Amino acid sequence: MNMCAKINSKASPNSVVIGDNLYQIVRAFDEYSFEPVGAYSGRSTTSGPYLIYCVVAKYDRHILNPFKRKPIR
Repeated sequence: MNMCAKINSKASPNSVVIGDNLYQIVRAFDEYSFEPVGAYSGRSTTSGPYLIYCVVAKYDRHILNPFKRKPIR
């Protein structure tokens, strides 16, 4: 079973989780915030627990005009 399937069990309904490798690349994105949700410590991780983050959008997007942003409250 690949790592993606294993960490998706930590996702709540209608949410997205990412692993530490992707988080290190996208953590500077201003449109999203990232909340730690736990860690995976299976046999395939060699350097300790693999941290997992939930991706949360800071702005609400509209289908008709996806570039018009409103802060999510």
